[in-house]
Amino acid sequence: MKRILSVMFFGIAIGYTQFSFAQYTGNDLLRDCNALIAAGDGEAADSLSIGRCMGFMDGALQAIAMLDTVGGVETICPPENVPGIQFARIAVKWMKANPEELHEAAFTFLMLPIVEAFPCE
Repeated sequence: MKRILSVMFFGIAIGYTQFSFAQYTGNDLLRDCNALIAAGDGEAADSLSIGRCMGFMDGALQAIAMLDTVGGVETICPPENVPGIQFARIAVKWMKANPEELHEAAFTFLMLPIVEAFPCE
C-alpha cells in the first residue's frame, strides 16, 4: 500500500511541476527509446534521441530513488547492475502494448512498467 501511495504521490508531484519534459509524451519517449535500443543492437540511430531517452530514464529513476529515501518506502527493487538499455526495453515493450495511452506524460511509461518488472518483496 505504501508503495502505491508513493507512486501516486510522485505522479501528482510531477504533474504539478514545470520542467523541460512537461510536454514530453509517451510518443516522444517511444521514438527516443527505440533509437537507444537500435543503437544497442548495433544499428545506426539518432544520437539526440538516444540522449533524450537516457536522460529521461536517468532523471526518472533518480527521482524514484529520492522519493524512496524521503518516504522510507522502496518503490522498485531491480537487481544490481541492470543496464540502462534494459529499462528502455521494458518501457518500449509496455508502450507498444498500450498505444492508446501514448498521448499521456512520458513518466507514466517508465514508472508503471518498471514497478511491474521489479517489484519489491
